[in-house]
Amino acid sequence: MSTGNASLNLILASQLSKIKDNNIEFIASQFNDDIPMDKVDFYVLIGNLLDNAIENCTSKSIKKIILDIYKESNDFVIDIKNTSINNPLVDNPNFNTTKEDCGHGFGMRSIMNIVNKYHGKISYDYSYRYFSVQIKIKS
Repeated sequence: MSTGNASLNLILASQLSKIKDNNIEFIASQFNDDIPMDKVDFYVLIGNLLDNAIENCTSKSIKKIILDIYKESNDFVIDIKNTSINNPLVDNPNFNTTKEDCGHGFGMRSIMNIVNKYHGKISYDYSYRYFSVQIKIKS
C-alpha cells in the first residue's frame, strides 16, 4: 500500500498483517505533504490509533477501517474510523482498557499526551455503526 508519504507507508506496512488477519477492509487516503510533528510521535500516534481501531472493529458482517490524513486550512488532520456494533462513547466513555493483563491500556494515554504536546484537539463520534476519532494539530 502506498499513500504517498514514506513515514505513513512504514507504519501501515507494520499494521497490515494484523488488519488482514482480522479480515478487515482497510482504506487509506493519499497524503503527500510533510508531517508537522516528530516522526516518533507520529509513529506512536498512528500505531495506537490503528491498534485501537483493529481491536474495536467488532462488526460480524462488515469490518472496515478508514484512515484519512489531510490538511485543512492551518490544521493537520488525522481522521480514523472503524465499524463497531457498540457505541464506545456509551459503553466505555473513559476508554478504559478491556484487556485482562496489566501491560495494556497505555494507547489512549499515549495518544492524548501526543495531542497535548502539539496543542491539538481530539474529538470522538459514533454514527451509522462507525466509531471515529479526529485529531487536529496546527501545522
